[in-house]
Amino acid sequence: SLGYATVIKKYHPDIIYSHFMSESSTMAYIVCKVLNLPLSISAHAKDVLQTNGPTKENVELIKLKSEYVNFVSVCNKNAYNKILNSIDTKYHSKIHLEYHGIDSKKVLEKFKLAKPIKIYDINKLVLFTIGRFVEKKGFEYLIKAVKVLKDKNVDFVLFIAGAKGPLYQKIVSMINEFELNDNVKILGNGEGVDFDTIISYFKISDVFILPSINTKSSDADGIPNVLIESAIFGVPIITTDAGSITEFLVNEKDALIVKQKDYKQIAEKIMLLNFNQKHKDYLVKNANKKAITMFDINKNVQKIEDLLLLN
Repeated sequence: SLGYATVIKKYHPDIIYSHFMSESSTMAYIVCKVLNLPLSISAHAKDVLQTNGPTKENVELIKLKSEYVNFVSVCNKNAYNKILNSIDTKYHSKIHLEYHGIDSKKVLEKFKLAKPIKIYDINKLVLFTIGRFVEKKGFEYLIKAVKVLKDKNVDFVLFIAGAKGPLYQKIVSMINEFELNDNVKILGNGEGVDFDTIISYFKISDVFILPSINTKSSDADGIPNVLIESAIFGVPIITTDAGSITEFLVNEKDALIVKQKDYKQIAEKIMLLNFNQKHKDYLVKNANKKAITMFDINKNVQKIEDLLLLN
């Protein structure tokens, strides 16, 4: 922190705005104390909720920092309420619920211009998921769900755009064990793929599935951007009630929401959507409208700008 203070001092900042209620904002707090600068923090999900995961990612000094700062912006109610419950009520006005912003016009333009990925059998049901190979993404339950589909002779392919994470090899082993190599394809060999490639897979997807869970270490998703993107692209969604997902999506109105870890229910919902185009269209229409309104980048960034300028 003292080293950063030495560097930052040269730039004569008026305010420091730090991401995450974990190690990074603790360092920023010390820098601000040393340089006598105001601090604001952008808080997210596991950096507010997680207590016994990797030390540098766990929530730190939540009361001290939240009461010191000019403001904290939090992108979901789950984390927002955790902070409020951790501090004196006289500081509650410093905590602001501000959702992420997505430029829906820009990403829709990319979507329109993207070339769909060619697959060898266009009659297959195409399933898609995105996320790091970490516990909270719940990929193991999705693999179990598609094993149910295979056992029921459903003709499908599941594409996983999975980024680096400790559970990559476990998921590969499950695919091999369940003899799903012809049905499940991991894009980028567990290293992730670029956004343009992801859009191309969205373009051919019949269903987007995010089987998130809340972990024992209290790690959980906020409102994942991939769900917002799926809604904007008009791809029907099956997901769970983990984290703050239901703050965005309502079961049977915007998406199909299943219980965490319930792989049999995931399989049932996939088959339900596969045979009910009217239901898919209804979910897509509602989710799309909500995503564009709730996560309007111009409106949401303006709120952060106002907070920075007022403080």
